[in-house]
Amino acid sequence: MCKDDKLNEHISIRMKSVRVLMESYNVDNFIVYSGESNFYFLDDQTYPFKVNPHFAHWCSLEIPSCFILVDESSKPKLFILQTKDFWHDTVDIDTVGFERYFEVSFFDSEDKMKTYFESLGHSLFIGETKLNLENKKIDFNPKEAIAFLDWHRALKSNYEVAQVITANQRAAQAHQQAKQIFSQGGTEYDIHISYLKELGDSDHQLPYNSIVACDHKSAILHYQNKRHAKAKSVLLIDAGAKSNGYCSDITRTYVKSGSTHPVFISILKAMEHMHNNLCQSVRSGVSFSDLNLMTHKNISKILIDHEILRGLTEEEVLIHSISSVFFPHGLGHMLGIQVHDVGGQQKNEKGDLPDRDGRFPFLRLRRSLRSGEIITVEPGLYFIPVLLDKFRSKNSENYKFFNWELIDKLVPFGGIRIEDNLLVEESGHKNLTRPYLDNKFIVE
Repeated sequence: MCKDDKLNEHISIRMKSVRVLMESYNVDNFIVYSGESNFYFLDDQTYPFKVNPHFAHWCSLEIPSCFILVDESSKPKLFILQTKDFWHDTVDIDTVGFERYFEVSFFDSEDKMKTYFESLGHSLFIGETKLNLENKKIDFNPKEAIAFLDWHRALKSNYEVAQVITANQRAAQAHQQAKQIFSQGGTEYDIHISYLKELGDSDHQLPYNSIVACDHKSAILHYQNKRHAKAKSVLLIDAGAKSNGYCSDITRTYVKSGSTHPVFISILKAMEHMHNNLCQSVRSGVSFSDLNLMTHKNISKILIDHEILRGLTEEEVLIHSISSVFFPHGLGHMLGIQVHDVGGQQKNEKGDLPDRDGRFPFLRLRRSLRSGEIITVEPGLYFIPVLLDKFRSKNSENYKFFNWELIDKLVPFGGIRIEDNLLVEESGHKNLTRPYLDNKFIVE
């Protein structure tokens, strides 16, 4: 199936789904708005524009003040606001390409677009706007409609899978370049710039702020800085790329064998083995909550095997909630238009919530997997001072179980995370990440 056929199929699936929604709400129109530029407080500069993900589900345009309208016509309509502007470059839109899939029209002023909205009959409107519309026949962002759209967004079309694969290929190539700069003694800043250069993207074109964390900073889960100090031993890089609005989300941890504590290297090898086994467990019908619990059991074993914890069984580590000290985040999440894509926190299209395990509050995917979904699998093991300090007091009932002498030697090396993107299939999965990386974690 060629790209055009895949996109035609994708649009057709969207149309069928939205028509079901329109019928349930008894409306004439479905509108999804791309969003608007917003200004910084007390400033004439705008935030980088972030398109409404429900608009991106239809169209790869990432510009403000556009919308898609579905009515009784067989073809969806794409409306684009394009004013004459001598301050900024206007977007050169290939209308011929878009006209294969949409009826394309233009507005040359915001007032004309607002007048059009005011003239519409009963409509669903998905998105944020500051237009102050007075049309009482428009229903803005009903909760149940959002839940319906989120649920169906979780299942990926052939077109969407192809885009996530391309995003993985792009990111993997940049990851390899980042690894090389790390091996040559580069700084976090050097590594980040090399990643961008290999992609040919700027920061705002990335799907999320890249995490480029060396040594002890790799224990900060969403580390946001890019230091100029040279990396000594460890690089944790969590960075992705985009393809026509779809994201990849890849994490690798690399260590230099000559300067890294041998126990940390051994833990990295154990985590790599565990990660492979977890990926092999992914298939349609499997509970992701169960996979998350399995991960905590495996991490408990790694901690005991490496004598980081002593005097406890694997089950007792879980009972005392100690595994979460070393693995505080969830195992993974949905992936697609958004990095933390939608649909993982609901169990049906009505938006009903699955049961929540209070031990794991940060798990973003809490139900059984369906064939056609794309997820991340990203176990981690970290030495995080702010979490460890809660147990350092000798008054803590769990103090005695921690090998503090060894832990203090490992804290300077930070943490480990390994993350692949997987397409869930009926009897297994397809790894969209690993085929494009060398998967060698130890740098000589």
